[in-house]
Amino acid sequence: MRRSWQYENPADGGSDGRDVDQFRVEIAPDRDVVRVSPVGEIDMSTAGELAAEMQGLRQSGFACTVLDLRGATFIDSTGLHAILDEHAAAKADGVDFKIVPGPPQVQRIFDVTGLAARLPFLNGGNGNNGAMPSPRPR
Repeated sequence: MRRSWQYENPADGGSDGRDVDQFRVEIAPDRDVVRVSPVGEIDMSTAGELAAEMQGLRQSGFACTVLDLRGATFIDSTGLHAILDEHAAAKADGVDFKIVPGPPQVQRIFDVTGLAARLPFLNGGNGNNGAMPSPRPR
């Protein structure tokens, strides 16, 4: 099952003929692991929708949520706050939470704030290159 959720970001207003940015969240469940892949800007206008999606998936019983930031193009402080809140909530609920790093312009906010070392990023050197983690043994 793969689901995609889209949100139009009307920040541009469209008066100059440019297309408005499209934000969507792609969901890819695999047994007890779910990959959440936001595509586009994670900012004040989209962070709430991403947070609600992750919260709903966590509460539906997945043992691990993987936030895949490779499709993100930008994260502001509101988006960062949503990720920090989800990390804390997952930890409190006993759910694994992992992050696949995004492109350099996305990772910069984690580096500047010092959170790159404190959040559970899957590093490229672990052999899975952002692949879904193995399900936990029961």
